[in-house]
Amino acid sequence: QGIPKLFKESEEDVDLKGEFRVLNKRLLIQFIDMLRHLTTKSAEPPQLHEVVATLHNLQHILNLARPHQARANLEALLTEEVARKKAALAVLRQKRVETQALLREAQGRLPELGVDLDDPDRLDMVPNTKQVIQGNLPQPPTIEVKDEEQNLEESSNLPVGSHKL
Repeated sequence: QGIPKLFKESEEDVDLKGEFRVLNKRLLIQFIDMLRHLTTKSAEPPQLHEVVATLHNLQHILNLARPHQARANLEALLTEEVARKKAALAVLRQKRVETQALLREAQGRLPELGVDLDDPDRLDMVPNTKQVIQGNLPQPPTIEVKDEEQNLEESSNLPVGSHKL
């Protein structure tokens, strides 16, 4: 396109923030020069193609930063999701503990109500009653929750550009 590259770009690393700052300062200086020329009518007009080249280079640097921004956004979303799931899991575990306590309390009150735990005819009317009362039901499956760092490591394996911010 014939637009000169105004920033340093090596094969591996580019200091996108630093290069952006340099180009931004350059654009401000060019803009001030244009304003000075308009107000003082100096003999030497500023070069408009330099302003255009600076703007194109700024846009190119912003495009280089997009994969890094996308990765950071994804990392933040995954971190929030992990936190929400951990909080929901803690609530479920607490409710399970409360429910188990209520079941034990109910089991202790059954003899007061005249329910004979050894009477098989009475307990077979409701499926699994005997197992519930005796506590012989299988435990619910445990849910594995990966820690936040492991999820972030997996998300950082996404393919993105080789430039570092």
